[in-house]
Amino acid sequence: LIRCAKCGQKLQGKSGKGRSGQPRYYYAHSSRCAEGGLHSIEAEDAHKLVEEWLSSIVQDKERFCELAEKGRNEISKRLRTVNSTLKRLDYEDAALRKKLADSTARTLVGKASATMELLEKEAEELLDRIQKNERGTELLKTEAETLAAVLNTNEADLFQMYSRQIQK
Repeated sequence: LIRCAKCGQKLQGKSGKGRSGQPRYYYAHSSRCAEGGLHSIEAEDAHKLVEEWLSSIVQDKERFCELAEKGRNEISKRLRTVNSTLKRLDYEDAALRKKLADSTARTLVGKASATMELLEKEAEELLDRIQKNERGTELLKTEAETLAAVLNTNEADLFQMYSRQIQK
């Protein structure tokens, strides 16, 4: 949320010690601003600004709706990406399972122990990849469900949820 007003670069959270030796928390450019913007802002000041900004959105329903629409567009893009990745993982999973079946069949007809060991190792690697693929698929499905739920939330409910969170 915290960006340089001059160049638009995200400011990164940092910490250090002030001249008095006290800890100092602030947000700063990764390098000096090429546009001449402030190099850093105290974390406490930045947090107050963000809190004020978030609270101001509750006061202006039209602004909230604009931001909600922008957010929905971003969520829709992310949902398309997630669904595309899920489709790719599904194809990849099918290919891995076919390879595993082929490897298992070759293991059953294998005669030399060296060949058997290689085929067993290949089968283990394929199983690991299938499990990794399944974990990734589950995470993406959960993300897709969450994103879809947000997209299907009406403006009034979304505004009410947002307002409650800001009040907390």
